[in-house]
Amino acid sequence: MLIGIDASRLTEKNRTGTENYLYYVVNCLSKIDDKNKYILYFREQPSETFWNTLASNNKNFSYKVVKKYISWTQISLSIECIKDHVNVLLCTWHTVPIFHKPSMKIVSVIHGMEYFRMRGGPTIYTILFSDRVIAVSEYTKSEILKLLPVKENKITVIYEGVDTSVYYKRNPVMVEKVKNKYEIKGKYLFYVGTFGIRKNIPNMIKAFHNFIKDQNSNSEFKDITFVLGGKIPPEYEAIRELTKSLNIEKSVKFLSYVPEEDLPELISGAHALMYVSKSEGFGLPVLESLSCGIKVITSNVSATKEIGDGFVYFADPNNIDQMTGAINKSFSDAVLYNDKDLVSYLKTNFDWYENSRKILSVLIDLN
Repeated sequence: MLIGIDASRLTEKNRTGTENYLYYVVNCLSKIDDKNKYILYFREQPSETFWNTLASNNKNFSYKVVKKYISWTQISLSIECIKDHVNVLLCTWHTVPIFHKPSMKIVSVIHGMEYFRMRGGPTIYTILFSDRVIAVSEYTKSEILKLLPVKENKITVIYEGVDTSVYYKRNPVMVEKVKNKYEIKGKYLFYVGTFGIRKNIPNMIKAFHNFIKDQNSNSEFKDITFVLGGKIPPEYEAIRELTKSLNIEKSVKFLSYVPEEDLPELISGAHALMYVSKSEGFGLPVLESLSCGIKVITSNVSATKEIGDGFVYFADPNNIDQMTGAINKSFSDAVLYNDKDLVSYLKTNFDWYENSRKILSVLIDLN
């Protein structure tokens, strides 16, 4: 069987969640599948080192650099898939080529229906025109079924994974080195991700403000900061003004984009991850933080409730007082779980290799 993969965004310099998702899936498939052939379709030439690492020198994996002609997905990718006689095409960016040979099957991965609410069209036709849909959580599956006329048996839930060989508790020396790089001192709460309305960052900042105001006489929290990693888009720059209006601009630090190699140390050094978004299709930072051995404060709605239950502090994303209470509780409470239980939980549900095997099964079943 020939499996095509839309790898159009895989060579982006600053990879985020969806790019990392495909990177791990392809890398795992290259190590577990020596029977099927694969073609990855790139927009740009990958470096030799990048390709050899990604494909693990598996000779069944090849790639093509496809130049854009009017529409990269709808024309350029479509033509290449027809020329190559692709049997199954895997698409993970919420867009698929509508025009293709009837014999070619399409499997799409839907990371969350917030994309549907933002852009509408592409996510709708991706789901409707795919032969099978992989949802990254039960919550995402339920949202698809609620919003679109899709049969339930078309959707398979396969979780994302966490790389425990990368995300593990770093020693204090390594942590201090990275803290010094970003000029972080003392205790801090940490957020990492995109900036946007659904991420609920204003409410998290307000909750942090209330926390340090309540702890004003407690010297233990005199220099605590809220550190936020992620590139701030121009339309969201006003978030800085909120910290000024609350008079906590010195206690809130914006790092912009954080390279992936620095994340395990930044997470390990934090007291807790603050990740109380209004909607998440999955919420990978929750798992990465648990894997690094820190506490997690997250939302009691959407997929974060599903993947964090039993191991995190929950709060209503619309209730600032409840979020402040969760911060207080994280400092006053002992760890919520046994370490062995967490290791078992992560291995059982969020192992990249096992979940990539499940993806491979979906691809094979369609051939």
